[in-house]
Amino acid sequence: KIAFIEDNNINIKDFNKNLQVTEQGIKNADEVITAFFSYIQLIKENGIELWRIKETATLNQLMWDFPDQAKAIDEASHYSQTMFEYPPQHLIAGDYLLDKPAVHIVLQMLGYFSPKNMRIKTVNPSVKTTHKAKWYDTPYSAVPIEANRLNSFLSGNWRSNFTLPQANQFLPPCTPVKSIKFEFILPKKILSENGLDIWYGQDDKFHQPKGDCFLTFDCQAVNEGIFVTTAKRLWVALLNEKLNQKYYQANLAGMHFHFYSHQGGFSLQTNGFSANQLEFCTNLLTQIVINKDFSSSFVHVKAKQHQALSNALLNKPINRLFSKLSVIMQQQNHAPSEMAKVMQNLTLDDVAVTKGKLLNQFHLEGLMFGDWAIKDAYKASSKIKEFRMLHSTCDKIHRGVVDIRHSKTVSYQVECQHKDPAVVIYFQAPDASQKNVALTILAEQLLATPFFNQLRTEQQLGYLVGSGYIPYNQHPGIGFYIQSPHHTAEYLVDAIHLFLQKIVENIDQFSHVWGALKKGVMKQLMEKDTNLSMKSQRLWMAIGNQDNTFTYSSRMTQTILDINFSELKAYLIALVSRQGFGEAILFSSEQHVPVSLQSEIITDIQKFKSNSQYL
Repeated sequence: KIAFIEDNNINIKDFNKNLQVTEQGIKNADEVITAFFSYIQLIKENGIELWRIKETATLNQLMWDFPDQAKAIDEASHYSQTMFEYPPQHLIAGDYLLDKPAVHIVLQMLGYFSPKNMRIKTVNPSVKTTHKAKWYDTPYSAVPIEANRLNSFLSGNWRSNFTLPQANQFLPPCTPVKSIKFEFILPKKILSENGLDIWYGQDDKFHQPKGDCFLTFDCQAVNEGIFVTTAKRLWVALLNEKLNQKYYQANLAGMHFHFYSHQGGFSLQTNGFSANQLEFCTNLLTQIVINKDFSSSFVHVKAKQHQALSNALLNKPINRLFSKLSVIMQQQNHAPSEMAKVMQNLTLDDVAVTKGKLLNQFHLEGLMFGDWAIKDAYKASSKIKEFRMLHSTCDKIHRGVVDIRHSKTVSYQVECQHKDPAVVIYFQAPDASQKNVALTILAEQLLATPFFNQLRTEQQLGYLVGSGYIPYNQHPGIGFYIQSPHHTAEYLVDAIHLFLQKIVENIDQFSHVWGALKKGVMKQLMEKDTNLSMKSQRLWMAIGNQDNTFTYSSRMTQTILDINFSELKAYLIALVSRQGFGEAILFSSEQHVPVSLQSEIITDIQKFKSNSQYL
């Protein structure tokens, strides 16, 4: 991290340049900084061309004309900061105004970008330290930069490696919003054939020249297990790294993309200004296939992925328990620690083979929602279809959930580096009907406050105490958790069970809050979308959940309205007595402290999942 400070100004404003480097970059940190100053010198010598400022002004104008609505608290926080930076008349628009470009001011600011005005902050595991921070005991050292080192930053030979960027080809034109056809206010399927489903819709609320495209690949190869899942994760990361460099200017111009993995395969999402976005999205499909050479970034991307998976071991006990619960309950999920072992040995050939397997057989589903005419959608669909026809098809991948409803309580001990005992108890609901989903949500909402008050505030069992509604692939469930520095895991399990028994015995004491509780849940369900991306995401999730009429929220609201208190009471009695419910207990405990639970103990997760039935 390099910071430049304007020392003679009482209102100090520093400019920070953050650089994430590889192991090789750490060894050659001074050379990286020297290259940075070579680029700064290139800018100074070429001057600031007026078209660059106008380009930024054009994009600022688009951002001002078509902003994404933020939450009120976020806007209040933002304006409280701008009050220190702009005069009253420019308080709201200050971040966007660029109507009087002054090249000399930009060059004046660049004058502060010099080694003598620089602070270097280095963060890496092998750095030598001499002090500890007062509050968090963070080891650090602070030393002046020697004069000869400062001078060396200006003597690099990097200039020939750099060029200044050309005009941004992705900058969207200022075009009026397309006319809306009533039949597409909710998405409709405009293409459906073997292995391919494409949906299209138009927004009638936000009236912005923006849109969101989603394409998800369900790949048969994910059922092969942990090796393919891990190699897929690495391939997606390599692809993102390469395409982020290639399409950096698209991101600057307000057109974004993201590749990401999921249980059934991987997905591509684009969003932002609608002009040229459909073409951008279909071009990215081609990039998935043609990008084969990842040798230049393989080492550092693989190292980052391995580090991310390994860091899961350092999580708080509660986080590790929930992570392991997700692995146990979901068919295609794998433990980060096991994936880290696989990741460590992956080669470029492994990535190439896995990519071939993923694209060999897949089902493709997509949604285009926003400011596009139907003819634009059909044109893009035709290109997607051409891409789809180059590969074999398969059915959508079933996201299996382990069925623990008809077995004894299952338990699993999780090893943690943290010494505090912790417990998660998860109850799997009898089925995934709409009524059971509603009852599970209502039950969790009812129990959340007394659970925290009694076990955290009154009994002081631990500093992390809570509950949550936990659906796995749409099958509902409830989780209760405690992390404690004072009590054993066995004690915490008994405390949760005792709480639930007493709640059921005294459930009628909560009847007076029943009406308000239901209103609160219904209000959350009917919460309005605050921006176009939020609306698009909601509609895309509905498609993924087979809610093809997009009426889930209204139907769930009516279901909750119809449920009476006696039905919730019966639901909780069944939960405590395990009538139709499954129960899983995950715990971590201090070393050498035995834990005895009346349960079926899971010793090998993979073996347990192999022998399980799936919902």
